[in-house]
Amino acid sequence: MYEGYFWRQDQLRQFWAAMTAATIQPHSKKRIKPTDLYKPLARAKRSGPVLSEAERRRRFDEIVKKIGPDVIPVRSSSEP
Repeated sequence: MYEGYFWRQDQLRQFWAAMTAATIQPHSKKRIKPTDLYKPLARAKRSGPVLSEAERRRRFDEIVKKIGPDVIPVRSSSEP
């Protein structure tokens, strides 16, 4: 859920960086790219550690325990 929220925020910030760069460009002698104004989170995350399948499953089970299995109908790793 958090990843989706951050993804949407990142997309919005990339959009506004592109619009701002296009607005500033005619007033500047130097070329201004959107990536000069905002570095996308996806590129920053790629350089980080990659989670193993077991670690992803452990985090998923932990979240399901916190919010409860009745909120979102999911199977835990212990169910068949």
